[in-house]
Amino acid sequence: MKAQDIRTSFVKKYSNVSSISVKFTVDNQNETLTMKAKKGNKFVLEQKSIIIYCDGTTVWNVNKETNKCMISQRDIHNESTSIDDIFLGVMNTYIIEKTMTVNESASGTGYYVVMKPKSKDAVINGIENLIIILDKKTLQIKTIQFKDNTNSHTITIKSMKLNEKINNSVFSFTPTKAMTIVDLR
Repeated sequence: MKAQDIRTSFVKKYSNVSSISVKFTVDNQNETLTMKAKKGNKFVLEQKSIIIYCDGTTVWNVNKETNKCMISQRDIHNESTSIDDIFLGVMNTYIIEKTMTVNESASGTGYYVVMKPKSKDAVINGIENLIIILDKKTLQIKTIQFKDNTNSHTITIKSMKLNEKINNSVFSFTPTKAMTIVDLR
């Protein structure tokens, strides 16, 4: 594929994402995280011992090891970025600076998409650029590399589904009677 074809196909695939289901690792850690997100800042993020649910308004932070649940309101006034910004709206904030085909010894040939913010005011969490590595056949994102204000990070995607129908009930949590509940609302 030529650079312009990569750009056009990437924009077409990732511009109108309304929901995402993804399994990933961060910085080559052994722990796989899973996340489902849907427009409206609805998400569930699961780690080994913690699950965070957000229905767009209420946040439940569940610690499976201690059997505790902290409940709070999503503070949109003090929130610098949201799940919608990061996972569903990145194409609204960043533009493609360049694309290229790169031969990778470990994972075969892939496409690189380098993105930068549309403006200096549009930077998400200090991220000045993103390097996204795509599978050559499917254009599925394989890795995302970025540097924030202080550190470099790599997100490795194990699986990803876009625009799948996700019921809103997935993003809510009802604590059990046996749980210790801290309600900060």
